[in-house]
Amino acid sequence: MNAVGRFSVRKRHTLMSQTYYVRFCCLHENCDYRQWTILENLALSRREVHRREWNFDCPHHGPQKGLPSQVELKGPCLLMLQLAK
Repeated sequence: MNAVGRFSVRKRHTLMSQTYYVRFCCLHENCDYRQWTILENLALSRREVHRREWNFDCPHHGPQKGLPSQVELKGPCLLMLQLAK
């Protein structure tokens, strides 16, 4: 057996900084407030952003901490929609 066959080579995946659109919902039962926020320069995967608790504000109930209800990677199409507003 040669040297290459005895060792497994694992590639390390390096995450580049990403920008995400993240949607939060108020945690109070009778509140329908929803907020989109931009999180910039994160070295996290979309899954990691979705599973992490973040601080956000509801104008009716104040500061809160919770999981996002939706996470989208910012791309050229979303950027064009944002600039069109």
